Amino acid sequence: MLVLKFFLFISSILTNRVVIACFKINQADLFSENYVISSSKIPTIDLATIGDTLRSGTFTFGVCPEEVVCLEVHLGMKKISILDQDLHIDLFSKAGTNKLRLDKVKPIFVEGYAHGLDGENHVFGYIEDNFFYGQIMTSDNIYYIDDIRGYFPRESINMSRYNAVVFKRKRYNAGTNEKLFLKETKNIVRRFAGDWSEDGSNPYIDPDVRYMEFLKTGKVCTLFVLMDKSFLNILHDDDIKSAVTNILQNIDQVDSIFRSTDFNNDGVPDNIGFKVKHLAVLVSEDSPVNLIPPYTNIPMAGPDYLIRFTNYEILRDVCLGVAFTAQSFQNNTLGVSYTALKPVFYHNVFKLPVGGICDRPTFTDADAHLNVLVISSRLPNDTFITGKTVHPRLSTLSLAHELGHSFGAPHDTQECKGYLMGSHTPEKEERKNYIFSECSKPHIVQTILNQGYCLEDSEEAFCGNGIVEQGETCDCGTWRDCAELDVCCIPRGEKHQCQVNWLKQYQCHPSQGLCCTQRCVYKDLIQYGVNCKRFEKACPCPPGEKCTCGVDSECIDDTCHSLECTRMNLEECKCPYTDVNTNEDNKFSKCHTCCSFEGNCESSSTVVHTIVSRKEDITAYLKQNYTFKKFPRSVRIKKFGHYKEFCNQAGGINSSCTLLFFREVIEKDYCILFGKVGTCRKSGCDVPGIRQIYPVIIKARSISGSTNRSVEFSITSYIFLLLGTTCQIILDLYQK
Repeated sequence: MLVLKFFLFISSILTNRVVIACFKINQADLFSENYVISSSKIPTIDLATIGDTLRSGTFTFGVCPEEVVCLEVHLGMKKISILDQDLHIDLFSKAGTNKLRLDKVKPIFVEGYAHGLDGENHVFGYIEDNFFYGQIMTSDNIYYIDDIRGYFPRESINMSRYNAVVFKRKRYNAGTNEKLFLKETKNIVRRFAGDWSEDGSNPYIDPDVRYMEFLKTGKVCTLFVLMDKSFLNILHDDDIKSAVTNILQNIDQVDSIFRSTDFNNDGVPDNIGFKVKHLAVLVSEDSPVNLIPPYTNIPMAGPDYLIRFTNYEILRDVCLGVAFTAQSFQNNTLGVSYTALKPVFYHNVFKLPVGGICDRPTFTDADAHLNVLVISSRLPNDTFITGKTVHPRLSTLSLAHELGHSFGAPHDTQECKGYLMGSHTPEKEERKNYIFSECSKPHIVQTILNQGYCLEDSEEAFCGNGIVEQGETCDCGTWRDCAELDVCCIPRGEKHQCQVNWLKQYQCHPSQGLCCTQRCVYKDLIQYGVNCKRFEKACPCPPGEKCTCGVDSECIDDTCHSLECTRMNLEECKCPYTDVNTNEDNKFSKCHTCCSFEGNCESSSTVVHTIVSRKEDITAYLKQNYTFKKFPRSVRIKKFGHYKEFCNQAGGINSSCTLLFFREVIEKDYCILFGKVGTCRKSGCDVPGIRQIYPVIIKARSISGSTNRSVEFSITSYIFLLLGTTCQIILDLYQK
């Protein structure tokens, strides 16, 4: 009897806790006539060698997205990081399941730009059978180039002449955010992960601390991706390569949106992305493993399709399952998903989190997995004149939107209108359509804390997440961010991605330090004794070579050290606090250069005076061919240091003297530490990190004037797992 009561209690926990969310198309998108049929054929490249051509360089071809607009597009190979290293394609056929290696499909993803256009532009997509499909973004418009096979019956179009449908969308906020990038910032972000507990908060309770601890490394949500027979046949004419490449392109775009989002508003993107772990194509509805409802011309209820998809056992092995279909849904619905719900106490009953990421079968339905969503690419027959296929822009939005639901975000309220989690597709083409609003972010953070236990670590650098990682000199985030906010950094997918765009005469990037202006040129700090030219040079040197690095510094192994130390064959060290705050006049804190000398960290001037006081020849300590540092006559040296002459104590006619420069600045002036420029503080030379230097673009990614909403306290997901396991054991005992 006790077991029965406990079972009924658990059942009550799950009662009325499942929420299915839908994404519907806006009326403005139902009758989009702003399209042309065109050819995007690449005539000069041999199909068999196009991959090799791209891997070794780039190529150029012409495309006409409008009857009166023809562009010369320059493309290079684009690498995507959403594929699991062991990924293969499962083909569900009538005879059973066959495996197809992904490299047999050979998807070719490309990215580049169009020649001869005013303002910034960006091109990306994929190549299939010598045809280009993708997007061309100019300063005023976006052209979406999609496969014509999904829009018109084969017999109604000359397929030998035309292969593409091109949609044109006006960019309503094009260029309005570029001023944010060029504006000098005063609102410096100073929130460091190491400072979270300084206010006395308990790291085991404070959700902010728990979230930061959880995200010490990037995270990926693994996916099971299923393309059903209708998607393969209606949209891609049973061409598996076409279907797979199209879907991977969509997932790659959404991956970049998530990775570059700062969900907890700490000033740094959270680097949460996706990885395709299992990929399946339903080539026959008669497959013995097919659980999807058969295709029908009559619009289906989206939840009916979704519920059937929940029964795939492989969903236990992934964070989320995503199904792609050409089955139209009722009420012009493009996507359906289970919204992750946080745990609550309702009428004194504790209700577990259910649905969304990492969800596992419940006690009331041991076969249902609620970590699923479905995306439809078709609309009912009487609503879309161009063959009823959904606009490619909406496919990306729909996928990102439903994934947002799976991460716990409900539909945005009116105060966050126009952002990614709106209930309907947006009327205008705006950058914020692809951004999570402040209404959504707290829910996503809460869900990750509650049930994100299945998210896997992702420690490899990812160009496109907005975080400058190893091997990168900059990272401007998504291609929309790069094009609208950061013209100085080369976007992901292009040759030399996440590097400063030197081809456009930019010299540096603001994320590299205080020596770079917001206009991406070297800052003129010579009046402060700082020569910023080539400050970005880093260590290590090639073997056997002597290299300069940073500002007035030199490489020793893989570390940059001040010339004030290396001139005496010493290594630089960070000055002790007492050394910074001790000076002759006791009026100001001063910052100077310190060197490791005889086991101590001393200022370079103290080191020299120690040597001289021993009546030793200072020149014996200096490197051969040493020359003293010179500044222009117009520079007031007393502002940032002084010269001092030291002579050989032997004196006489053979006496030699050496002029040495010692840098010394007061509080709030520019200091130099290990080749990097910082600001002198009472605690020493403060060299800002990325989140201090680079707040302008980070700020531009957020809603203007928004505040950081605090995250509610939640019980950890480990408790949920323990409770779930206990309940399942009791249920098994009851069934026996």
